[in-house]
Amino acid sequence: SNQQKSKIEFFSKVEKMVMNLLQFFNFYFFIFLKNSELLSFTYGSLIVRLIKDFEKIEEINEQLDKM
Repeated sequence: SNQQKSKIEFFSKVEKMVMNLLQFFNFYFFIFLKNSELLSFTYGSLIVRLIKDFEKIEEINEQLDKM
């Protein structure tokens, strides 16, 4: 019947929309994780450099505050 055909078309469109949304979020979640890893490594190497350059924790914190 026409009504049944309309329901099938509707749910088919909804399914496509949901799949597109999932792909969209999957992509951005992946990008977010990669950026988080990069930030962690960069920040970690910065802290190691500050620890090597300054002896006192107060000096390290002062440098971090300046940034």
